[in-house]
Amino acid sequence: MVWKVKCGDKIKFWKDKWLGDDCNLEQQYNQLFMISGQQNSTISTMGSFYQGNWCWDLKWRRNLFDYEQDVVVAFMEAINATQIQTHLEDIMVWKADPCGVYSTKSAYRILMTSNRQIPEANIFKTIWKLKIPPRATVFSWRLIKDRLPTRYNLLRRNVPIQEYECPLCGYDQDLLENQL
Repeated sequence: MVWKVKCGDKIKFWKDKWLGDDCNLEQQYNQLFMISGQQNSTISTMGSFYQGNWCWDLKWRRNLFDYEQDVVVAFMEAINATQIQTHLEDIMVWKADPCGVYSTKSAYRILMTSNRQIPEANIFKTIWKLKIPPRATVFSWRLIKDRLPTRYNLLRRNVPIQEYECPLCGYDQDLLENQL
């Protein structure tokens, strides 16, 4: 998940991912973060509108050194690329889907296409750290551990199932198996 900036009142300037990268400004520009006087500020408090244009008002704990100028130029280019808008709310966007909306299908696709080299214990740590809804985290964990209450898993655990009809088509399962 990443933030899509509108007015900037919900997004932490340094700590949230809002530039579309896989890391936040604190990680990308740690040298500048360390000397910032606004380390916990939201975007909306990091500047103001002047004659209809957004102007950054960055406060540093000390004067910048000459050797830091190149980093500051890259930093300013990165943050100036985002348009701040006054009356629209910030929103979270799910990067794994082109429309930006979370779906179990897109989360499953990520899990299935992720690096297969990761040991199982690391996969579970990664799943629990993802910034997705808790129900999706639990669903992913149960899917990988084969703990979903599928008909097969219930029968394997000797849980009696009352209905023998297919939940999708409504046909009797024994009848279907005999026809196949």
